[in-house]
Amino acid sequence: MQPQKKGFPAPEDEPGQRPLLPQLAPAAPQRRRRRWLWAPVVLVVLVGAAAYYFLARQPAPAPGAGKAGPTTQVRTVKVFTGGLERTVRLTGTTAADKYASLIAPQLRGARHGMSSANVAGSTLTVPSSSSRTSSRSTSGSSSSSSTVATVASSTGASDSSGSGGGGGGGERGSGASASNLRDSGGRTGGSSGGGGGDHGGGGGGGRVSMGSGSREAAGAPAGGGGRGPAQAMGGSEFSLVLQELVQPGSRVKKGQVVAEFDRQYMLTRLDDYRATVEQHEAGLRILKANLDVDNKAHAQSILVAKAELDKARIDLKTLPVRADIDSERLKLAEEEAAARYKQLLSEVKFKKISQAAQWKIAEVNRDESKIELGRAEANADKMMVRAPMDGVTVMAQTIRSGEFGQIQQGDSVSAGQMFMRVVDPDSMTMNASINQVDSEMIRLGARAKVRFDAYPELELPAHVYSIGAIPRQGGFRANYVKEVAVVLKLDKLDPRVIPDLSVSADVVLASEEKAAIVPLASIFREEAAGKPFAFLKAPSGWERREVELGLTNNVAAVIRTGLAPGEVVAAEWPAKEKK
Repeated sequence: MQPQKKGFPAPEDEPGQRPLLPQLAPAAPQRRRRRWLWAPVVLVVLVGAAAYYFLARQPAPAPGAGKAGPTTQVRTVKVFTGGLERTVRLTGTTAADKYASLIAPQLRGARHGMSSANVAGSTLTVPSSSSRTSSRSTSGSSSSSSTVATVASSTGASDSSGSGGGGGGGERGSGASASNLRDSGGRTGGSSGGGGGDHGGGGGGGRVSMGSGSREAAGAPAGGGGRGPAQAMGGSEFSLVLQELVQPGSRVKKGQVVAEFDRQYMLTRLDDYRATVEQHEAGLRILKANLDVDNKAHAQSILVAKAELDKARIDLKTLPVRADIDSERLKLAEEEAAARYKQLLSEVKFKKISQAAQWKIAEVNRDESKIELGRAEANADKMMVRAPMDGVTVMAQTIRSGEFGQIQQGDSVSAGQMFMRVVDPDSMTMNASINQVDSEMIRLGARAKVRFDAYPELELPAHVYSIGAIPRQGGFRANYVKEVAVVLKLDKLDPRVIPDLSVSADVVLASEEKAAIVPLASIFREEAAGKPFAFLKAPSGWERREVELGLTNNVAAVIRTGLAPGEVVAAEWPAKEKK
């Protein structure tokens, strides 16, 4: 007996009979599902009937309302009560009404070291009037030694004959004074010119006066040249290089040092002038002493000449016992002594004039050196710039490497160039411009609202402060497009507002308060010059209503008559086509 397979019936015992296989029975028809197919059809029929019913109940449009569609297809707005302003927008930058411009100082003084009258190191020689005095007597002759007083002075060359040209003085050091040569007879003359100082050239050789005769001094024909101030100081004593500078935007107090130029060369120049003034003062003292010595020597020469004259007159009394030749000699000696005495007496007046002139020249040179010293002190003080008022620092623009940039430490500026401003942050204004066509609409005192590009949330009130009288060309525009400058003053301040901020302002040209206002899109016209009207929403449909307009701007209009606050009007033409 074979095992029975799972899922199949057991075979019959009769031989030759095949086993029966299972067969699928046909599914019974589902009549319930066929009933649901009618539900969508019935729903569509009901919706169509309801839509037809509601459309049939809509009222017909009013006769004068134009081709108006259903009210649900038109945007509407409500007439409201409020204020309306007509404005014009200006753009510009912020600035300060109260400010002080700081400019690079203009340095005064000689650009070549000392001036021509302030060259130190030359010599002023005061010759004695007794240099030619000689006395002769029968017993012999004696020569009074001459006196040459050499005084350090500030003139460019020696002032007296008998001395060489003094070396040209410079800012430092003094040239050698004229040396004195004394010959065997006691006569003195000037030697060669002195050598130049640090900044001056040397003097030439002089001519020596030797009593009755003269000879050329063995001096050099010209002295060696010294260094000029441009070589000694590198040509930088009047340069303006910013050594110290406050940061832009810093708050400073009045009198505070905000900038300092490089003063090294100017301070060196100042020390040189101080030394020059001291040298002139010492020279005046020496000159006074030498003039006193010269006066004493001249007075002594007069006394000697008077004594020789008295002696010659006494000798004349011995003529009766003298030989003829001795008598003639005594007469000639008396005449010579009388002439010499008379000459010395006549020189007193001219000597006083000469000495007064020399003293005046020395004083003038001393005073001139003091003036140059004062200029150098003023220059050194000018190179330290102080704030003239309390405020905020704003740097000027300069061209650096072909690009604009703020002036900073280390830059070199020109004399008279503005490099910084100290502004009062409590007096901020707005510098703007307006097209000349629109300039007639604004008035002084007009209200404005200023907005800042750097602070979008900041809005400050302002008013028109000034309006330009002459138009100017508007930047890169054609030359026939002119603009008028307008200045607005901020009525309210904010600590964030600083100069040179880009801003915009809406200047109020006209305004109305507590008026009925609608958007400009709700006002229609059949023609450009036609009467304005609006579409008022009424229970029966859209009603065309003529209105009288008041103040209008680019977005809204004031309704004088025709509409009341709270009424609803169409924001677009409530028709498919415009008549």
